[in-house]
Parts: sequence; structure tokens; C-alpha cells
Amino acid sequence: MRMVDVVILAACAWLVWVPSEAQTGKGLSPTDVRKINESTESAMKAALAKDSATWAALFLDDSAVYPPNEPAVKGRAAIRTWLEKLPPITEFTLINVKVEGREDLAYVLGTYTMTIAPPGAPGPIKDSGKFVTVLRRQADGRSRCGGHVQLRPAGSAAAEVGASERERSGTQVIRRPR
Repeated sequence: MRMVDVVILAACAWLVWVPSEAQTGKGLSPTDVRKINESTESAMKAALAKDSATWAALFLDDSAVYPPNEPAVKGRAAIRTWLEKLPPITEFTLINVKVEGREDLAYVLGTYTMTIAPPGAPGPIKDSGKFVTVLRRQADGRSRCGGHVQLRPAGSAAAEVGASERERSGTQVIRRPR
């Protein structure tokens, strides 16, 4: 083994051993986690009420949302416009599976289930998947979403309906080969 390899191996071992900020007590407090869970609850209520203004207010001005099979939506105003165009949501559940972070930055790994009622569809469409949300704490103590990625299994009914609607509207659709 060369000396360079030994140094790299030692550096990697040291990085694995060094505790993260969350392990040293600088992680999220129980109050932080509670507030993040309350924000999730607010998002669910706003979605069901079709209150895009309240839902969009949970995002930062420079946020980005990455919906499946669609281009990124960047900025709070664009996110609000995007939310306003969603079909009616009749059931919506977000579950925060894991909430971690430090004093000013957090992430949420979770799952969602929803039922949407697109106009012209033969009936309601059930959808489910996973999400990752990155939050930044603001001066007022609230955490707001800085980025959100929604992951949906390929071939789901909601993915196909969404793709059909985008094709009719002229939005470019890029499909992954099956």
C-alpha cells in the first residue's frame, strides 16, 4: 500500500469517526421538530382547502419544487401559480418519516398519499410516493421550505394522467424508457 493510500484511508476513517452536529447536541430541538410537523399539517390543510396562498407561504422566495414528470418550479410566486393549477385534491396525507438537521437547516424524508379529481377523468385517481423537503429557519423562528422533491413510482395512474394533460397543453414531456 502506498503512503498516499494510507493517508486517504486515515482521513476517511477520521471523517467517519467525527460526530455530526446532530450528534453533538446542535441538532434540532423537540420544539423545532414540532414546528416542522405543524408546517406539514398546514400544507395538508391548505391542499385540501385549495388554499394555494397559504400553501405557497410555506415556501421561501427562492424555493424550488421538483414535481415528477414536470419541469422544476422556481420561486414562491411560480410555486403558487403551479399549486393553483393542480386538480382538486380530495384526500391528502403527508407523513414525516424522518426529520433531521441542525439549528438553521433541516430536511424531511416522508411519504404521501393523495386522491385527485382531474376534470374530465372517469373518476378519482389515487397516488402515493415519497418526498424530500429541505427547510431553512427564518429570523422569526419558523422553518420554510427551500426545496421539495416528490418521487412517484413510474407507471402510476397519476403520472400517466399528468403526462396526458401536459401533452394536451403543449408542455414538453420527457419519458423514461420502460
